[in-house]
Parts: sequence; C-alpha cells; structure tokens
Amino acid sequence: MKPVKEGKVREIYDNGDSLIMVATDRISCFDVILHNTVTNKGKVLTQMSKFWFDLTKDILPNHMITTNVKEMPEYFQTPEFEGKTMMCRKLTMLPLECIVRGYITGSGWASYKENGTACGVKLPEGLQECQKLPEPIYTPSTKAEIGDHDENITYEQSIGHLEKYFPGKGAEYAAKLRDCTIALYKKCADYAYSHGIIIADTKFEFGLDENGNIVIGDEMLTPDSSRFWPADGYEPGHIASGTKAADFYKQLNINTNKIVIATDSSTSPENHGSIDFSAEYGIPDTAKVVLYFGRVVERKGLGYLLKAIELVSEYNRENNMWLMICGEGPYLDTAKQYVKKNKLSRVVFAGKIQPIHRKKFYTRASVFVLPSYPRKGSVEIWGLTVNEALEAGTPVVATDAVGAAFDLLDGNNGIMISHSSVEELANAIKKYSNKSLYEQHCKEVANRFSVKNMATVFEKCINNNS
Repeated sequence: MKPVKEGKVREIYDNGDSLIMVATDRISCFDVILHNTVTNKGKVLTQMSKFWFDLTKDILPNHMITTNVKEMPEYFQTPEFEGKTMMCRKLTMLPLECIVRGYITGSGWASYKENGTACGVKLPEGLQECQKLPEPIYTPSTKAEIGDHDENITYEQSIGHLEKYFPGKGAEYAAKLRDCTIALYKKCADYAYSHGIIIADTKFEFGLDENGNIVIGDEMLTPDSSRFWPADGYEPGHIASGTKAADFYKQLNINTNKIVIATDSSTSPENHGSIDFSAEYGIPDTAKVVLYFGRVVERKGLGYLLKAIELVSEYNRENNMWLMICGEGPYLDTAKQYVKKNKLSRVVFAGKIQPIHRKKFYTRASVFVLPSYPRKGSVEIWGLTVNEALEAGTPVVATDAVGAAFDLLDGNNGIMISHSSVEELANAIKKYSNKSLYEQHCKEVANRFSVKNMATVFEKCINNNS
C-alpha cells in the first residue's frame, strides 16, 4: 500500500471505508524533514492521542476506530507499524481550527499588550504574561488552503465562515464547536494539572460523520497541537527555574552543533550551537543569500515573490546568489510548485524559524526581502522583524508601499530601500547585496530616513488606509 497523503511526520492510507494514519519517527525542524529520526516518536504521538480520545469519549465521539494493527489490513501487521498506527473513521472536516486558551501567552499575549484582547476576546486588565485566565477562551481560526487566508477570527465571524460551507448550519455548528472545545479543554486540563502538567492552550479539529454528527478528528493534545508547562513552581510569567514559561516539547535539542529547537526563554543563542547553512541547506559559504521572512499569504506579495525568484535566478551564475524563503502560509505550496515547474535553482524553503535563530539568518543574509504588506493584526510582528534585520546590519529591500511607511516618521536607526516594480526589486537585491554599495546608500540618506519603531509606522499606514 502507498499513502494517499504524506506530511512532514504523518502518512495517511485509504482503507476503503476508513483511513489509516501512521505517525512516523521523522523529525521536522523549520518545516524541513531531517535525515535522522527519534526512536518511538511516532508511538508517543499516537498513544497520546489515543489516551485523550479514550478519556473524552463521554463528552464527544472521536474518529479513532482502533490502534491494534491486528485489526488492520495485513500490510500494517508488522513491528514497523506497531503502536504508531491508528485506524480512523472518514469525516467531512469542518474548516476551522478550534483553539482554546487557558493561559495568556504567545500571540494572545502579544495581542493583549496591544489592545487588551486576545484574538478579539476582551480580557481583564492587569494580566501578567502566562497568567491563568478566569475562564478558558475560544479563539477559532480559519484553516489555510491554497487561495485562501489563514487568520484568527471572532466567534461571530466563525458563524459566517461555516455558513459558506454548510448553508443553514453556520450558527448551530459554531455553537457546538465552541462548547465542545471548551468542555474538552476543561476536562483534559484538570486531569493534566492533577498530574503536574499545565495545558496552556491547544487546538482541536472536528468533522462530520456519515450521520452529520460532530466528531473529534486529526490528533488530540500532542506537543504538535498544544503548549505544555510544568506545574511545579509555576507562577504568572514564570516557571520554577525563574524563566518564562517554556514548552516541554520545544526544549528538545537536536544535534547541538547544527540545529536546536529552543524556546523564546533561551538566555543566549550562543548556548544553543550554530547553524551550518552549507550542511543543512546546501548553501555554499561563499554564496550571497537573499532572505525572505514571513507568511506567504497575499496574492500581490506572492506575485512579487515568484517573479523575484525568477529574476534573481538569472543572476545566479554571475553572482552565486541563493534565495532562502523562511516562513509558511497558504500560498507557500504554490511558490514551491512554481519553483519546481520552472526548474529554478538555488532556491531553499527553510520553513518557520524559531526566534532564537533569527539573528543567525539575518547575519548570514546579504539582503532581507519584504515583498508584501502587513495586516492589522500583525503590525507588531512585522515591526520587530524589520528592526531585527536593521539591527543586524542587513539591507532591507521592500515593496514601495512598505518603503513609503518610512516617510511617516522622523529620526534614524536604519535604512530600507523601497521599489515600485519587480524589476526594481531584482535590481535592488542585486545592487545592495554588495555591502559597500549599501553602506554608501546609508550615508547618503541617513538624514532623510529615521525609524524608531516599525510597528508604529505600519500601524499608521494601515489606520490611514495608505
């Protein structure tokens, strides 16, 4: 048998009236599948889901049929599949990721600091980072597909979103998803806490069975979908060690001489080894690197990116120039297909980069490209990203719209070169990857540009509909 769908970690097989899901031992780091594996990782992921499915079946049915390979086709009745394989019911999946937050952290904390809400839900004043919320909150998001946006939405918006796919059922399904999500979280969080573990937040995915009943699908409360903290010594903003709350899973070190998965609480990047760009990504030490950071979510941004890839590839032989795309989003697969179809060389998709490693990527880059425009909910992240690049001394080449944002403020701590066409973008990349030309440009315009906080600039642009 061959899988009908193969992800970074899981493989899905069609078994007629059911599906068989295999969690492999593969390691996905920066959304790149590494050559080495973690023994029994697939078993751990599968058995965690099985445990939670069994624990919560009194609240809502789930898609699990069995994890006993002896009840599956002969192909799976081998030691290779033992413990890591689950036979599941086929479902019509609902187009929402049902996120529940019991503690204020991550993107919810960033939103709370900005406007006192987490994904549109108003929260009490005076909360500290990682603090437990008075009651768990439900913050759904759309599921990204090619040609669509992946974004956090309000409960009210989720009704309209579901209505598009299931006319006449939007309000009913939205209410059931919200209520089931919170009920599942409460039971599981209470159980975990009684065993010394805090479940800060998690996401569930649901589908409809053949009778139209809502059923839990996908996985449940694994490290891939949840944030786990040690309860011992916990206090708002801290864990026993005194550092920021850290996810158990992301403390896993993988080959400390090359790549390490680390949390934001890591005290120093130097303590976590270095990234060997030549060994991990095949980029020669002498090559120039054009770096793109961010979610590929907008058609205009995607168009700029793909055309820039094509134009930059024409400079490859002359300049030994590579394009490294770090990020994710619904249009990323389209970009990969474009690269494959046009046989573009020297293009690397590095996936999502942990914050602890970003400076290393900026330092390695010759030019940082920003080919799209921030949405209102992401101005702070964009601002931090641009400031990080500028602080690392990396030239930032951006769209004309983003570059124009610099004209809104006075003062100076960095330079951004804007462009108004794809050709100008390609030429700017080629020109300013030359460090001496970039430094000369900085001197020429130092008195004209000055930006203290790019988040403020982006916010002004958006608020003014610029």
